[in-house]
Amino acid sequence: MKRWETIIKRFNPDDKLIGAEIGVFEAKNSKQLLTGLPNLFLYMIDRWCEYSPSEKSGDVSAYMTNHDAEKWEMIYQKAVRKISPFKGRYKIIKRGSLSAVKRFDDNFFDFVFIDADHSYEGCLADIRAWLPKIKKGGYLCGHDYTRSGVKKSVDEVLKNVELDDDKTWFYRV
Repeated sequence: MKRWETIIKRFNPDDKLIGAEIGVFEAKNSKQLLTGLPNLFLYMIDRWCEYSPSEKSGDVSAYMTNHDAEKWEMIYQKAVRKISPFKGRYKIIKRGSLSAVKRFDDNFFDFVFIDADHSYEGCLADIRAWLPKIKKGGYLCGHDYTRSGVKKSVDEVLKNVELDDDKTWFYRV
């Protein structure tokens, strides 16, 4: 089962939902969520820009840090093309997670899926920032639970986390 399937199965496809994906990259997950949840409005949050030298030294994959500005723009344009059939059902926010989170009220989202900064510090900051934004009964969830920074931050802040396929984790608010 793929990461988007682990999210989709938790919701009734007839329900009106508001979700956010933190760390969109080429929008593969976003496209599948919008396809599988026809009443979903999705906020797609990613900075789509180069990493600083200090960021490159953290727990970020070399694949992500080796892109220059031109490559990041190509990745962004690919994401935009991929989700273009879903016009009116998404909003792209081209900012970092901790900057974007300030735009939203508490108890706003049915789910937030975190797949951005995989360092302990970055993931911990994302969890703490986005958790209040989830409605009661909704999910704070993410990818790459097997990565040490992600696992440590999830386990430190959240209790009764459910693990699922494709290295996904879910916390029900």
